[in-house]
Amino acid sequence: IIFLLSIIIILAKKHFLWLIPAAFFYTLAYNGFPLMLVLVSFYTISFLVIEKKFILKPLLYTMTGITLGILIHPNFPHNLYFYWVHIVGIALFPVDIPLGQGWYNYGILKFLQENWFIFSYYILGAVVFLRSIKDKYFHPIYLTIFLLSVLFFVATLRSGIFVFYWVIFSVVFSSIIFKPYLQKIRWSQLLSVVKKEWLFSVSLIVFASIVFMAALFSHKDSRDYLSSGQGVYDYKNASNWLALNSCDEEKVFNPSFDQMPGLFYWNQKNYYVVGLDPTFLYRHDKNLYWQWHKVAYDSPGQDFSLKDLHDILLNDFDTPYLFADTVQQADLIEFIDTEDSSQISFIKKYTDDF
Repeated sequence: IIFLLSIIIILAKKHFLWLIPAAFFYTLAYNGFPLMLVLVSFYTISFLVIEKKFILKPLLYTMTGITLGILIHPNFPHNLYFYWVHIVGIALFPVDIPLGQGWYNYGILKFLQENWFIFSYYILGAVVFLRSIKDKYFHPIYLTIFLLSVLFFVATLRSGIFVFYWVIFSVVFSSIIFKPYLQKIRWSQLLSVVKKEWLFSVSLIVFASIVFMAALFSHKDSRDYLSSGQGVYDYKNASNWLALNSCDEEKVFNPSFDQMPGLFYWNQKNYYVVGLDPTFLYRHDKNLYWQWHKVAYDSPGQDFSLKDLHDILLNDFDTPYLFADTVQQADLIEFIDTEDSSQISFIKKYTDDF
């Protein structure tokens, strides 16, 4: 998002040559770099619509920076496959397997419930902009940000992960639309009206109270959500145990890909079965993916036995190490604890009740 905002500033000031280093570092930093190409394309269209001129430099400079970022990337040429799977195979045309929660449909009702104030601000700004664009000159960057905000709004309804983009760019758009109007307000006169007109004063106080309470509840929900997530120390002891008891580059079977960052943070000597979206495992080997899926999603004892688990770990994934979170995989841990494993050779069990 910071890169996109920086590129908007570059476009607004028409310092197009700076698009090359911006595109280069954006491509190195994040595989969402096609968004930058979309942004610059919107600017080219907006410039054509408002200024009646077609400019090619922004697109050429951006494509140059992206190309350099891809070629000079330390993982080249393996990064090409990564881009293909993440951008095409997940974001645009996902396969029919469970994905990360952020890729699922947000839902219009949930979206309005959680973003009603910003959405109202955005719609009001859009109405003012669309009503004025025929009679008033706007810098092409205004239309550019508007088109970008519309794109992120549509993308958010399809995949909730884009709501972070929409919130930022909808607020930026509405703010620059209302800025000229706010600059015309004489605050001394407004204060005088507030003092004289009690109904206006009460309405203002009610509105301010609603905004304050909405912000307060939103802050509480965000705090509760973040505090209920995985802590950086949750997997420390288990990772240290793995580091001491396993060999370098041995694999660890983890049933959830969001466990990998916490494990890898404390122990970089092992490989983890899923570290990116499970789609990468699916595209690498569909049979292995469904074996992993069985342990990760199916019911232990009903859909697979302890012998099945043993064979999946040792034969399919060539690892004796199974990591199970006491919260996420509570059923799996209980199943292993209660089953008779005397006839099956498992490694020494390690428990860490964080």
